[in-house]
Amino acid sequence: MNQSKYDQESIYDKKWLILNKYSFAFTYIPFVKIVFGSGSLALGNVSENSDLDVLICTKQGRIFTVRFIAHLILLILGVRRSKEHGSAQAKDKVCLNHFLAENNYQLTKKSNKYYELLYQHLVPVFGKEEEINDFYSKNITRLHALDTRHIHTKQKPVIRRIEAILEGKAGDILEKVLKAVQVYKIKKGGVSKRYQKTNIYTKDIDKPVKLKLKPSLVYTDSELEFHPEGLEINILRQM
Repeated sequence: MNQSKYDQESIYDKKWLILNKYSFAFTYIPFVKIVFGSGSLALGNVSENSDLDVLICTKQGRIFTVRFIAHLILLILGVRRSKEHGSAQAKDKVCLNHFLAENNYQLTKKSNKYYELLYQHLVPVFGKEEEINDFYSKNITRLHALDTRHIHTKQKPVIRRIEAILEGKAGDILEKVLKAVQVYKIKKGGVSKRYQKTNIYTKDIDKPVKLKLKPSLVYTDSELEFHPEGLEINILRQM
């Protein structure tokens, strides 16, 4: 193993230890079904300044509620990445850029090589095993073996009681209000005009994969995704 690869593996392990340290926060968020380590962390392409991407799967009809509470809790803990953070400021912060409701587990971005690869390497850090297996069964033929990074399986008892209160009409009203506020802010922010290019990627499987994705903002009742600046990813190791 050469030095650069050794350093890459060392950073990769350190980043996972940090995310696992923060993962208890998801036990305090109602209506969360699964949380995966995602992005460069899942694909192994990390640097010292990398943030910690997560994919959060939620109960149907509560996706905006989950996003609001997740942002609030991680902000209180001082570990949430905001869009104002540059690369150095984003170091080791949790990036809440992708949410899926439970009726939308199956990957629909079939033409996008990045997501096809990413979904095969998502690593669960929170959620019940049956929920996690349901997600995998809808996307890939093999199941990702649960390992020591999968620490938490369910919310705290007090959070489950809050879920019971917000299951009905009160929760529907809250979701509607939070959706209106968040969609307004999302539309106001918009996307960068600097990266309005088509998605491209290398197809040679024997070489590192380089991907460029155009800006993406998705804000529906089934999915929230935020890459307003676009993405450029170099996958440095064979997955």
